[in-house]
Amino acid sequence: MIFYWRPPTSNGGSPITHYTLACAALSFSVDLSANVATYTKTGLTDKINYTFTLTATNAIGTSPAADTRFGSSNTADRKSTRLNSSH
Repeated sequence: MIFYWRPPTSNGGSPITHYTLACAALSFSVDLSANVATYTKTGLTDKINYTFTLTATNAIGTSPAADTRFGSSNTADRKSTRLNSSH
């Protein structure tokens, strides 16, 4: 699964320092540099529903989580989804 996103339209006047992509069901979390806007997650199980969240963090704090839910299929590692992060 390829995730991609755009920087938030408002950052409260403080630049984004990093993003965090997470999936509680997988006990998975990764922090990504502010200049990164894609992430590829491999190894997903076929026909399982997952919820991933994305947050943006800066000196002010962490944004509410943007989330996406999807059911994987035989091509789970080749799909892509867009997450919208707001801060």
